[in-house]
Amino acid sequence: MTLLSGTVIRIYYLWHPIRYDEALTRVISYRPIVKVVTDYFAPNNHLLHSILVKCTSRIFGDTLAGIRVPALLAGIVLIILVFVLASALYDRKTALIASVLTAFSSTLVEYSVLARGYTMLLVFFLLTFTLGAYLLRTNNGFAWIMFSIFSALGFYTIPTMLYPLGVVVVWMIISALAGSKKMVNLVSFFKRLFLSLSAAGIVTVLLYLPIIVNGSYKIALDIPESRRLHWGDFFPSLKETAKLTWSMWMRDIPLILAVLFVCFFIVSVFAHRGISDHRIHPIFSVALWLCPVIFVSRVISPLRVRDWLFHVPVFHCGVAAGIVFTLRGLRLSDKKKRIALFLCAIVLIVLLGSFLLHFNGISSSEEGGRCNEAEEIAVFLKGILREGDRILAYCPCDLTIAYYAEKHGIAGEYLYGNVFLGKRLIFAVNRVPIYSQSIESVLAYGGIDYKKVKGSIKLIKRFECTDIYECYLR
Repeated sequence: MTLLSGTVIRIYYLWHPIRYDEALTRVISYRPIVKVVTDYFAPNNHLLHSILVKCTSRIFGDTLAGIRVPALLAGIVLIILVFVLASALYDRKTALIASVLTAFSSTLVEYSVLARGYTMLLVFFLLTFTLGAYLLRTNNGFAWIMFSIFSALGFYTIPTMLYPLGVVVVWMIISALAGSKKMVNLVSFFKRLFLSLSAAGIVTVLLYLPIIVNGSYKIALDIPESRRLHWGDFFPSLKETAKLTWSMWMRDIPLILAVLFVCFFIVSVFAHRGISDHRIHPIFSVALWLCPVIFVSRVISPLRVRDWLFHVPVFHCGVAAGIVFTLRGLRLSDKKKRIALFLCAIVLIVLLGSFLLHFNGISSSEEGGRCNEAEEIAVFLKGILREGDRILAYCPCDLTIAYYAEKHGIAGEYLYGNVFLGKRLIFAVNRVPIYSQSIESVLAYGGIDYKKVKGSIKLIKRFECTDIYECYLR
């Protein structure tokens, strides 16, 4: 039931308006396959995801479903993998609650229907984590090979796999050193861990070799959010990132329920040894790995809170463990405890599903560059365009409007023709504060001198978040 309802809620959001980053994913995936795998001209090129989008858009056509299918399938698989991971760390009762929390997480639902590689990254993270728990108890050679493959595929999806994989590896190391039930031989374990990580590293380098050779990877390092911060900027950025990360995790959840979830997570930390065969709670590996990495690199940005998305399913497992531990403490018979657990799952499905649809944070989220009225703008433009017109916009409006403009048959010359050869310029100014757009900034983006055209500038249409202006170039 959890998997079915989680799938239905994702399909419900599958056709919400395209975002800027998705439109860029579409542009990337429609290039020749050689270009896709060798040119990192935009950090948006999540390589494995882009390859899959290229395949699915051939199967399902140039549609929203066509470019979102890989992320959607990964988002559905997440529900299953959280169940498997929670079973490995705790038990099947905890797994049931954890999978419900994942199925109706507003953030995870959103990323399940955004044509980006983040849900695929989470899939590989959960696979390596589950294998890590398994490999602490067995020296299965095939499992070690799969650990290497999933690690490499995670890196090939997004290089930030470094964060979640580091958490998994640190957890495996300290769990091995702390000892646990049915623990394998330590020498053999560390030897195979080293070989597995080395193999994953070699495969990753080989996969990225074309991009390393042509140097296009440098583009990802040059964007502002990837730059090393000075200490004066680091702590404010860290504080804002933490605040936005919390907001992302708890979106569409009332404060009182969010506080309860945190309390249950804390319970799972203190009660961990009584509810898990593994001595080390995952939160300790998160702290031991990420704190040094963040402080040494000083690369953190409020624009990249999605880098910490992998914490969400781990948090769900902890919350679920805390709930199950609390239910066990009730003076009830085993039968009544099972009924209470089942009712708890039902209540969570109803509550979280209702909150998700009622608050509808997905539609107002700015993640990926939102321009919900892009199709309305395209339809409006089609009705007023005449020969010699040019259209000008920039993120998040340019690619989103262009997508719907193409769908509604607006000729490419209006969208991509030389602006200076046009007579009338129609341009969009997004009013959402985070984009800091103005008439002057949009015109400057197109290379237009504001002073020369300001006398002819006229507001011709106002949408929810975007104003449409016209001016005459000659």
